[in-house]
Amino acid sequence: EDGTTNNVFKKQFLARGCTLALAPCCAIVSIADTVLGIGASLATISTLGMHRPTCRFALCHLDSFRIIIAQPYINLLKSINPEVKLTSNTFSNNAHTRYLQSLVADKYPKIGASGDGFITDFAHESLKDVARYFYNSDGFFKRHIATRLTYVLLAISSVITRIADGIIGVIAAPLSFITFGKVESINNLAYRALQTPGIIGDIFYCGIKFINPWAGTRQIK
Repeated sequence: EDGTTNNVFKKQFLARGCTLALAPCCAIVSIADTVLGIGASLATISTLGMHRPTCRFALCHLDSFRIIIAQPYINLLKSINPEVKLTSNTFSNNAHTRYLQSLVADKYPKIGASGDGFITDFAHESLKDVARYFYNSDGFFKRHIATRLTYVLLAISSVITRIADGIIGVIAAPLSFITFGKVESINNLAYRALQTPGIIGDIFYCGIKFINPWAGTRQIK
């Protein structure tokens, strides 16, 4: 009986307490990463994005700010229901492919946790593909003008889609708490939509790519 009581205590109270304590810790780690990213971003700009390791370091650490709200949200949700899980609907890296596969894959939730934002994911994938096409082209106009204009468009779309994602997140997150995290697609949607702070990384990415479209790649033009 004592063993059963201890198991119940560990599962129902200790697990929830530990998960709840992780919420502020995750936020602090995200802030620390972002500070490092800001420092690296200044160094990247000073080198016009030509030092690949510094550029990638900046992008990686600034990206941490994207989950400064989303990760604590999951920790809070798990403190209510420790069984909550984030599940990817596919193994594809492409936003459109993930969406199409989710429509026919019954074993996955219709909305997966993978992806950068919800609406943002689609816009980013499409425009980044266009930019890659342009900077790998042979013509001067496509390589140097069209590529930069695409990154300007990406920056503008990022602001719009991140705001839209934020609105979705504000609606989806309370719904996930009301349902005690039992509806997997709602949890996943909220987690992705709450990644609105990723706009910081988006703006830096678009800015350095406007300066040097080949920043962070192995190609230096």
